[in-house]
Amino acid sequence: MINFKFVGFDENLIQKVIVENQDSSCLFLFPTQSSKKEAKRLFLQNWNFIESEFLTMDEWKELLFPTAFPILKEEKRSLMFYKALSKDDKEFFNIGSYFQSIELAHNFFNFWEEIMEEQIPDENIEQVLSYKHTAGNWQLETFEQLKKIKTQYYHLLQKEKFTDKIFLHNVDEIQSDTKLSRIVVVNQFYFTTLEKKILNKFDKEVLIYLQLPESVFDKDELNVLNNFDASMIKQHLKSKVKVIRSSEQFQMVSNLLSELEPDKKNTIIDFRFDLQPYSGFLSHRFFSISNSIPFTNTAIFRFFQITLDLLNSIVWKGKPFLLSLQQILNATLSDEFLSCFVQEKIRREQIRTFLFELIENDYQYLDLDYFFQNENEFKNEFEQLFKFLQKTQNIKSIETLIEFINTEIDIEKLATEESRKTDIIKVFYELLADFVSIEKIGIIPDWKSIFSGSITTNILQLFLDYMKSKQIMYELDDFAENRIQITSLQDSRNLIFKNVYILNVIEGILPAAKHTQFLLSENQRSKLGLKIYENIKLRDKYYFYRLLACCENAVVFTRCNLEENIEVSSFIEELKLYDLVEEIDNSNEKNNLYGLTFSSLLNKNNSPLPDIDNIASDFFTIPHEQSDFPDNKIALSFYKWDKLKRNPFEYYIEYIAKLEARNPQVLSDFSSKLIGTISHNIFALIWNRLIEVYHSNTIHHNFMYNTKNYVDQAIEYFLKYNKKLKYLSPHNYSENYFRNIFIPILKDGIANFFFRLHNELQFTDKSISVFPETGKATQKKFFDLNEIEISLHGRPDICIHTADDKLYIFDYKTGSSSYKKVNKYNEQLQFYELINYLIESPEFENKLSSYLFFIEEKNLSKLTKPIDLKEAITEVVQSILGNGFSLAKSRDDYEDIEITRRDLKMKLEFGNIEH
Repeated sequence: MINFKFVGFDENLIQKVIVENQDSSCLFLFPTQSSKKEAKRLFLQNWNFIESEFLTMDEWKELLFPTAFPILKEEKRSLMFYKALSKDDKEFFNIGSYFQSIELAHNFFNFWEEIMEEQIPDENIEQVLSYKHTAGNWQLETFEQLKKIKTQYYHLLQKEKFTDKIFLHNVDEIQSDTKLSRIVVVNQFYFTTLEKKILNKFDKEVLIYLQLPESVFDKDELNVLNNFDASMIKQHLKSKVKVIRSSEQFQMVSNLLSELEPDKKNTIIDFRFDLQPYSGFLSHRFFSISNSIPFTNTAIFRFFQITLDLLNSIVWKGKPFLLSLQQILNATLSDEFLSCFVQEKIRREQIRTFLFELIENDYQYLDLDYFFQNENEFKNEFEQLFKFLQKTQNIKSIETLIEFINTEIDIEKLATEESRKTDIIKVFYELLADFVSIEKIGIIPDWKSIFSGSITTNILQLFLDYMKSKQIMYELDDFAENRIQITSLQDSRNLIFKNVYILNVIEGILPAAKHTQFLLSENQRSKLGLKIYENIKLRDKYYFYRLLACCENAVVFTRCNLEENIEVSSFIEELKLYDLVEEIDNSNEKNNLYGLTFSSLLNKNNSPLPDIDNIASDFFTIPHEQSDFPDNKIALSFYKWDKLKRNPFEYYIEYIAKLEARNPQVLSDFSSKLIGTISHNIFALIWNRLIEVYHSNTIHHNFMYNTKNYVDQAIEYFLKYNKKLKYLSPHNYSENYFRNIFIPILKDGIANFFFRLHNELQFTDKSISVFPETGKATQKKFFDLNEIEISLHGRPDICIHTADDKLYIFDYKTGSSSYKKVNKYNEQLQFYELINYLIESPEFENKLSSYLFFIEEKNLSKLTKPIDLKEAITEVVQSILGNGFSLAKSRDDYEDIEITRRDLKMKLEFGNIEH
């Protein structure tokens, strides 16, 4: 028999329950662990020796349905679920691997647990899903598939001698030999159908305490009615609810800190506090912030994650295997990981510098051959890394994973820092013991039945997933006497607080945002008697209003920001309707919490900030010093010169201070620089083949015929025998694009260059001397300036001399031949003219012609308007000597736009230009 007691909001609920039932042996049932703990504290405080039990409702239900078989949970449950899936199930849900099934498993178990809790027959669900106005066939088909999987899962569990709680909800099988005289349910807001049946089944007295008006509770159905609203708490409020409105989170926290009274017992109610950005700014000494850390934040987890990333990046192209340079770099950037292979800190930094240099040279993969063939200075360190990864290939089970950890990884050393103040070692070996039980209890006898790909990487991924739910605890320093408690709205149920401060009371958090349910719509859930969004909203409203009514002093913090779509909670708006709110709008106030916070973290000095309106013209200029140009020499390549004239400040940073920016991202594609390198190499192969055929640099060749064969052979040879290409290639879809689309374009473009030598320059059947690019750039003194020697260095792609004493320079380019690019690279041609001929022999100027050849666009562009490089360099260097290295001058947008005569003509005819 069920009886009810209704308690007013102005009473201490748990204390009343304990006092009124202290003379009877009772089973006390609570909705949360925190309210259960508080009740036990009060019960024991009274030195009551009457036998009683304290459980949550969920704990009690588990005890009522005992089983002879172990109940599967977490990963063990998900693995058995995947094992139960047939080929048809996997195709229906588009599942290709175990890890793709995890989300389905989560939805599957949540769905059937809810259906079992509400005791809904399958035929009721089928009837609702068949109703033409509410669903299409996909829902019914999905449900039929879920039923089929449930049956398969049940039979598999029976065969393997396990069970699952979705099969343990038969009320007729309840076993309870409790000798307690009464069951006391303390303020359970929502009762499932199963819970109602259980309570009605017992012949003992069932007493339900409810802290709400009797008029809003349906005793027959055991549920709160929808007419519960803010008016129910009006008479119990000590004063109007203080609501402080902010525009953003840090302002809200600033308002909170202003309201807290340090000498009083304070409690903060927040929603997922640990995920809020401001949680890291509050001190453990003054706030009861959790002293747990997710295992995912530990060095051990990161080590295994990096190992898995490295294994997943392997490209199997013969032996030894190729390893992604991006993942190698990521691994070496982690000191925790790299220190397992390299002890010295300086050596670790040298390895990183080496990898960054490889990235700059377009490397994307490495293998052990690279280090041994090149006699690389880091071959010993990388040999250790590659051998470590080779040994991981022996991991074919959890047992071999344990063996690998014991023999290859020093866990204590890896977690040295964390183990000083946390229980990380204890937690790790406990989770390891639990993880190995998957094999010990025989759930998965053969991992090949679960994992179709690499057993090693899949077991490591499973291990990482297993770690994700674990927490480690760390020791806290001394606390303040009245630490401010931080809890959630759900954990505040049934409890009473003196001073409570409720954060983030905004729409979408309280009440929570509506989200799409698995399989069933809100309308369908309502028809079946399942919880719908309005039920959840009513529950949250009740706990929120109850909290306001039961506390001596409550302050609510809300936010409103239309730009970010943040609105004040509708619960607050309802309180306003009954004139229960005293609102303070601070949303327009400008507080300096950001400045105060960060200034407390940074080192302070007394240097005054410059007045922006009166900054000296040379403020952003690095003064020139004699040591900037050692030995009074400046050696300029074209690219150094281009940087020097455009931005002397950057030139100083990059070439004098040698502080180059490092790019930690490897482009998983053929970069324009790499395409250029490949193109130049193929050109070099063709010219070297011609020199080989004629046994001399002087050749007499018909460029009209056989050119395509030479190009084809050079490309084929390059792709087949270039030892660096396997390290430079991205080994992905880009390689298909490169070979099948770009290579034909490249062939056509290179062949066109030789046809141009035939058609436009008439080199065919003439005696010409060719001088392809050499390995080392030439450097020559250009002139002296203020006792500083200016030198130029560089090398053209090829120089050609004809029998009639004409000289030609050619430089190959990839990419588009825009007006801006042609202008830029014309200066590069001038560098080559000066270095190769004109510095020493200015009389050659009239014999010399220089060309840019843009391969893809087949554009041969001749240098026609040279600038006076000596004058340009003199102007820039003198400016640096006098004024220092300044920032680049801003340019107008039109400076890089090509304006033709036709543009000017149209502007004159149709525009407003004065003649």
